[in-house]
Amino acid sequence: MSTARYSVDSVVRGLKEVLTQYLESQYHIWDESIINERRAVLALPGTIAQHPFVEATPAYVRGPAYSALPLPSDVRAVLERCAKINKSGVFAEPYLHQANALVEFFTNGQQLIVATGTGSGKTETFLFPILGLLAQEAAARPGIAALPGCRALLLYPMNALVNDQLTRLRRLFGNREVAAYLAKQRSRNVRFGIYTSRTPYPGPHDARRDRVELQRRIDALLAGMTPQLQLRLEDNGMWPAKDMWAFQANQYQTGPDDTELFTRHEMQRACPDILVTNYSMLEYMLLRPVDGAIFDATTRWLKASSENFLTVVVDEAHVYRGSSGAEVSLLLRRLQSRLGVARDRVRYILTSASLGTGTAAAEDAKEFAVDLAGGSKASFSFITGTREVLDGAAPGSGAIADELASFDFATIYTAAEGDAQRERATAALEHLAALLSMPLKVRVGSLADLRDLAYQICAALPVARNLANSLSEGPTHLAELASKMFPQSASAVAATDTLLALVSFASRSVDDKPFLPLRLHLLFRGLDGLYACIDPNCSGHLSPHAAPTLGRLFDTPRLYCGCGSRVYELLTHRDCGAAFIRGFWRENDESFLWHEAPVDRGAQGGRLVAGNTGPVSPTVDTQADRTSAANPTARKFCRLLNGGASRRATPKRYSADRIVQP
Repeated sequence: MSTARYSVDSVVRGLKEVLTQYLESQYHIWDESIINERRAVLALPGTIAQHPFVEATPAYVRGPAYSALPLPSDVRAVLERCAKINKSGVFAEPYLHQANALVEFFTNGQQLIVATGTGSGKTETFLFPILGLLAQEAAARPGIAALPGCRALLLYPMNALVNDQLTRLRRLFGNREVAAYLAKQRSRNVRFGIYTSRTPYPGPHDARRDRVELQRRIDALLAGMTPQLQLRLEDNGMWPAKDMWAFQANQYQTGPDDTELFTRHEMQRACPDILVTNYSMLEYMLLRPVDGAIFDATTRWLKASSENFLTVVVDEAHVYRGSSGAEVSLLLRRLQSRLGVARDRVRYILTSASLGTGTAAAEDAKEFAVDLAGGSKASFSFITGTREVLDGAAPGSGAIADELASFDFATIYTAAEGDAQRERATAALEHLAALLSMPLKVRVGSLADLRDLAYQICAALPVARNLANSLSEGPTHLAELASKMFPQSASAVAATDTLLALVSFASRSVDDKPFLPLRLHLLFRGLDGLYACIDPNCSGHLSPHAAPTLGRLFDTPRLYCGCGSRVYELLTHRDCGAAFIRGFWRENDESFLWHEAPVDRGAQGGRLVAGNTGPVSPTVDTQADRTSAANPTARKFCRLLNGGASRRATPKRYSADRIVQP
């Protein structure tokens, strides 16, 4: 791998240059002055590229440990146990809003509206309550816990969000240790299933379709699979939480150790405890007799104990407004009617990153929740997150900026390639720490140790803390961010590049907590067109030229240039690069050239106005007459833009005073 210094700044400049070269090669121009002017327009911020925005996922304040929360003992026990299981997704110290959600749900018996930002752990605010409910039921009602039935319904607006959720469910409920713990008192595994249009397959069970559809899909999944690859996929939640080889060998019957239901017919035979779907599929399921078994099993489970209730999670709740919100609201009421239970036997958890904060937002959100799901405003609790502010934050000095700017952070990008690369990265980080006078307590023997070393450097660096606090407030231009981090340094941008590389690489080994997760927003666009001032003596030229043909170029249409001259659309010939000005005239009046088609039906469009090879008027391109006369293709091009064969052999030319003046 190349060790080139790929910084934020260099990547943005490189991408912009590639896009510029593409546009220039695809739309070539013969005239040098117009070429230079176009390149100057393309270089302007906002023409084809914006300044890059840097954004961080905000850190949130940690809450107390589960042992310190006023929770039912069975709920506390399962959370503490799962927190000790590697890669379960349950951490020893939840965020404060996650802890508040648990207390409100279990201790105060409230329904929840979770309004925290993206990346704040909203998913855990409903997965942890579901986990606690399953443990609580198994401990208090083991016989009823063995019954099939949907305990939690996770409702999403689209399949993409459903698929994203699947990885979380596999990591938690598909984890073998978690599954064994939950199965202890219920004599079976807790099971979950994804039921969308992509779930195989619609209609009644058919052995022939099993062989055709299921076998093809599972063969593709198992092809080339190795135990090592499967283990990596399982760690990332990318592999089904079931024995797929046994599933295929047993004619697609659910195995006793399976926690994930893969097909619709598995769910119809034994209703999953956790059902994930979207509102469109739920509508179909309520109508189709073949899915009736899912709701029948849930009804039997609900009626088996007055303490049983269905938990409905509505993710991205803010999208259910207007007519679509009314449809989903009625759908939820039909679901309740199909189950044959009262409203108090269904508890809702609504999540969204777009409901706002503050007292007014809380009242609006509760009113929205009541309209969507029913119940009373008093039954809903509004949960928001508290962003963490790091102490000891300060801008960096010029000396620190110089040290960071000289650091070759390409070494940490290649650290995973082998021992030699990791040792080189370790030496570079230790050298940087020595230059910054930082004591280190990490002995590097692995990539995780190297990331921990970077974490220690960032944690001890006031400017890194300042970066975290600044980016937590929202996206920031790279140049603006650099001036805030290193206000008195000429190497501020290079130093900020290094700082961004370090904080995104750094993570704490004890809990894999990254120092600062970053996102970079690069905004590019194509060019809709170019528009030219027709005065070659224009005072607004972006690229001065000894003998300009036209005035300033613009990337958006307008009537006048800043110099007072008219602006027309610029066209070029793909074959020869000749440039033309596009104008319109009325059929009964050719004394004035319009920059756009007049509204009356008598207007003729697309007239190309060409000039000669000598001194030119402000209307024209110097090569157009010569090319049009010598090149039949260019002549045909002129006629085509006229709407057919021209009445004149040569395009009509207009004098400067009849075009520049209105």
